[in-house]
Amino acid sequence: MPEFRSTYGTAFEMAASNGGGPAIIGLLTLACLLAMLAAAAIRGAENGVSLGEGLSRV
Repeated sequence: MPEFRSTYGTAFEMAASNGGGPAIIGLLTLACLLAMLAAAAIRGAENGVSLGEGLSRV
């Protein structure tokens, strides 16, 4: 008989439980988006783009 809960817990607890497939997909999507964000930030830093460059022209 399946266990019924009134709360889901964290995304990590939900991914570890049976039927946690959607939570695993969400965590993998988050990891991919964070990796792409880090790659874009590193690539921008290598090209000499500073964070305040666009603000100084105001």
